[in-house]
Amino acid sequence: MQKRGTLVYKALITLILSAIIVASFVTVGNKYGSAEAPHKQAVANDLALILTEMQAMPGDLTLAYGQDVSRYGILLSGNSILIYSAGLGRTDIIAGKAAFNGKPLPQTLIERPSSLIIIKKGDAITLSSA
Repeated sequence: MQKRGTLVYKALITLILSAIIVASFVTVGNKYGSAEAPHKQAVANDLALILTEMQAMPGDLTLAYGQDVSRYGILLSGNSILIYSAGLGRTDIIAGKAAFNGKPLPQTLIERPSSLIIIKKGDAITLSSA
């Protein structure tokens, strides 16, 4: 048998947890409803394809990436690339992720690049902010 005071705490905890869950669903719905999630995924896929193609090309190459990525962070690690909102950090729930073929590249982290430059010299490929 429970005391009457514990029932109030149970109801209060249930109400608070329900509010947190509803707020989470609304936040995620708004983020996925905006054009930001597909844009991040498209940029990640695009960069992964570019990195795959650059590894297959002979010679040296410098490429200025044309999309606006100034509000994103870019993490290149091994054979994968992660595009996330710079304000939210790497824990962004709608981050764009893509993998590419070829040699694993060294870990590179770029936050809010004004423009993105991809440089291939020999077998080394680097990402840099201009």
